[in-house]
Amino acid sequence: MLMDVDPFEAKRAIRSLGRGEIIAFNFENIDYPTEPKNAFYDWLYLRAIAPHEGWIRKNLDYAAYSDIEFTPDKSINCQGRAVAEFHALSARNVASDCVEDFKKFQNMLEMSQREDGL
Repeated sequence: MLMDVDPFEAKRAIRSLGRGEIIAFNFENIDYPTEPKNAFYDWLYLRAIAPHEGWIRKNLDYAAYSDIEFTPDKSINCQGRAVAEFHALSARNVASDCVEDFKKFQNMLEMSQREDGL
């Protein structure tokens, strides 16, 4: 299992597998969908920072966040976006609900990413 190795070894192992289509993510023996594309990564990030919600609310009250390392041509995942999502969910007092329920988080993302703006 790649969760038990250091990050560099995990990246090497993933590269050696090839570049097939990702059909799902499996975490703690549960399959998660690949859509919206950023949902699973962002949800994992929210889970990691959720225990620090009080500190985050007190110290990270910004109107915008960025990720200086984010390269949209190479990656979908962006820590700045994930922090901004957490900030918005926390301000609405629903961060813990979304951390505990992936489907709820996924639904909120799908609604926010709708092209019709509704």
